[in-house]
Amino acid sequence: MILAGGTSTFALINKYRCDLGDRSMPAEIDVVPRKGQPGLHGRVPKDADLGFCGRGDPGSVISVSPFERTAGRTFQDH
Repeated sequence: MILAGGTSTFALINKYRCDLGDRSMPAEIDVVPRKGQPGLHGRVPKDADLGFCGRGDPGSVISVSPFERTAGRTFQDH
């Protein structure tokens, strides 16, 4: 998907809890869709639970849905 300037795209981010507690909380996030392609950069809302758990903790894995033109489409099966 190629975005024109000033447009939006949506994706769901799913993260499991940190079994031993968060080691740190991110303030910003970078998403790089493909190697060599420009990425997206944004701030992480303070109420988002995206804490870093540490190596080996199941909560260190984050899943990202495909990018869609509307928020509602991110909930559809792909």
